[in-house]
Amino acid sequence: MTILNALQNISDAEASYYLKKYYGLLQPIDDSPGPYTGAYFESIDIDVAEDTPNRITGSDLYTLTTLQITVRRDGGFGILTYEREAIVSLLQKIPDEPIEDLSPEAYEQYLGRSSPAQELWNLLTRTGTEKPKWGIGSTTASKIMARKRPHLIPIQDRIVDDVIGRDRQNAWELWWQTLTENPTLVERAKTLREHTIDPLGIRPELSTLRVFDVVLWMHGKEQKA
Repeated sequence: MTILNALQNISDAEASYYLKKYYGLLQPIDDSPGPYTGAYFESIDIDVAEDTPNRITGSDLYTLTTLQITVRRDGGFGILTYEREAIVSLLQKIPDEPIEDLSPEAYEQYLGRSSPAQELWNLLTRTGTEKPKWGIGSTTASKIMARKRPHLIPIQDRIVDDVIGRDRQNAWELWWQTLTENPTLVERAKTLREHTIDPLGIRPELSTLRVFDVVLWMHGKEQKA
């Protein structure tokens, strides 16, 4: 299974239903559920996020709870204090460009092995250092980085990984290759995005990555159920 195969196996009607259910936008009926907590991942303290694009804030760490993730005290303290300057320096070098728009050269510059995004990933996960681990693995790191760069960094999640059969493949490269080689998927995301319009105007427009993340995650949940 690949990302392309997985998405092709989900009809537009199913994808629309998944998005509306996730964001609590189904036509109201007596027992209709409200939005999933993850529906608030983009919107919580969005004004703070917009004012601090190059700093991971307490609000950013709190939003992880909407995706069923918490950051340990030592990790949160480090991110907000003594690692703050290094994080700001790296985020300043990482644009929030849509991953599907990156040329091979731009991909290598922003997401390659020697890129600032990889450096930030290593800092958050404490990879390649003798510093003690502080409980931030790949899932948590991806969600922190996706909060800061939603158009560039895909969220990694066990359920989605199972649906697309990612195994140990590089998630950034996998998404980049899939979207650049299949531009019809980007157009599909634009169409599906229209089904997630926020009636209150609080949530920012979803990225291509986030549209498909929600669709694949909901599909995986339905399959398990």
